[in-house]
Amino acid sequence: MSDVDKITSPEKENVPVPEHIPPQKSEQEPVLKTEEIAPEERMLAKQMRKEIEAMEVDPELKELAEKKAEEIKFLDERTKIESILEIARRDTTERGLVLAISTAKKTNEPYILDMVHDALVQEGRYKNRVK
Repeated sequence: MSDVDKITSPEKENVPVPEHIPPQKSEQEPVLKTEEIAPEERMLAKQMRKEIEAMEVDPELKELAEKKAEEIKFLDERTKIESILEIARRDTTERGLVLAISTAKKTNEPYILDMVHDALVQEGRYKNRVK
């Protein structure tokens, strides 16, 4: 007699499975609360986002963004966002801003890209670029 034959389990009644299982609420709060961003800032952010994403990124910067995205690939969302924002904070030139956004894009996670854009708006990075 095999070990599998020795296993016995008590008979259970057939319990109906609910048709709709409500989604579980995530206990994780967003990194940024987007409602904190003023409408004027949101408009500016959209404009700047389009401009920056349309820019031709030089091959060296593109390669660096891919490398950075690969380095943070296994981090949690909050840490990824903070790592990307740190790129923009260390290099306050347009190059740092473009590198940060390119890195966020290379993660292939829209949430990360959106949160990075929102954080840059809140930090005034887009305003600084316009001036």
